[in-house]
Amino acid sequence: MIRMSQSKNWIKGALSGHKPGALHRMLGLSENEVLPLNLLKKIKASSLGSKIRYSYLGRMGIVHREYTVTPLLKKRAVLAVTLRKIGS
Repeated sequence: MIRMSQSKNWIKGALSGHKPGALHRMLGLSENEVLPLNLLKKIKASSLGSKIRYSYLGRMGIVHREYTVTPLLKKRAVLAVTLRKIGS
């Protein structure tokens, strides 16, 4: 059985080469905002090259965004969903 501290050390080592905040920048969100789980799941479920539309309520009203799913965006979204599952 793996202890929680060993699990966190493994994750830290696996993420050592990744760029912090890169997914936030790709999605056009500030780094202090929480990534919307619905958007991440949409990206994860879609095929490469497809367009994703996402709307949310911002400070100035409803904001509409459109993203093209690239291999790097999909990879980062899958990692974010996986890490969120491990963290909770």
